[in-house]
Amino acid sequence: MKLIELNSQQHGFVLINVDKINIIYEADGLTKMHVGEYILDIEESIDKIKKMMYSEPIQDGMKKYIEKNAKVKKSIDDLTKL
Repeated sequence: MKLIELNSQQHGFVLINVDKINIIYEADGLTKMHVGEYILDIEESIDKIKKMMYSEPIQDGMKKYIEKNAKVKKSIDDLTKL
């Protein structure tokens, strides 16, 4: 399972499982993506999404998300110790 982080106009930053993406297309100048039963308006271009899906090394999106949250938690802990 590979997760990519995209900026959705409706939901902000979302993690999307690449295996669940059905269709990516452009309509009215927007990139649209069908993921399961949802249709998302994505701010990234189709070329950038393809690069994230196929040409970049496989990344564990959840690991990246957990590491980011751990840094925030550590910062909060450091501030509360003051």
